Amino acid sequence: MKRAIWMGLVLLLSLVAFSPAWGLTDEEYRQLLAQSQEFREADEGLRGAWEEAKEKLTPGEFRRLGEVQRAWLREGRDVGAGRRIREGVPKAKAYADATMDQVVLINGEISRSFLRKNPKGAQGLYVLSRKGVSGVLEVYGTDDKGRELFVALEATVRDGKGAARTVSFQGRGVLANGRASVVSDSIPKRELTLLFSGREVTVVTGPAFRDGGGVVPDGVYVR
Repeated sequence: MKRAIWMGLVLLLSLVAFSPAWGLTDEEYRQLLAQSQEFREADEGLRGAWEEAKEKLTPGEFRRLGEVQRAWLREGRDVGAGRRIREGVPKAKAYADATMDQVVLINGEISRSFLRKNPKGAQGLYVLSRKGVSGVLEVYGTDDKGRELFVALEATVRDGKGAARTVSFQGRGVLANGRASVVSDSIPKRELTLLFSGREVTVVTGPAFRDGGGVVPDGVYVR
């Protein structure tokens, strides 16, 4: 299940390919810490997430996450902030938001590590790999019997030039006879069906997913 972390690294490196010619210097970093509470809180959140990852990930997972983190510090942070700055976002907020993106990524790896260590019933981390499409499906049992599920899915399509398009989904459903209909938490509502069989789960989506930039997450995911 190393693929989930490597997906994050590959996506980050694909962004770095379009990195700006400038970057945040050490002095500018210190200035943002001194001048912006939002950036300071984001930076503290990143440090907290990193310490939690160090505690909860396996040595191999933490080492691979370290590669992602170094790539982000080297250029990925500037890519994320630079995109926002070009859209008119103030510099301090742009870097705060880019930092929070990294917090989300690290917290996601902590959650996925939990699933790797605690496969139980339908609960687990499932991976899709087919030509041109990669995907990760997280399934959590939220009740004692493992019938009530929280589901998070992310699938990515990459073209021959390295550009990536991603579709994400989070929702809840109830498992019965190996089948769960999962409805999204967000509005407009989207629904997908999960069909479980041993270590595999088949994802079937409806028409509402067809507006995901050409990313169709359907397929067989393996735990």
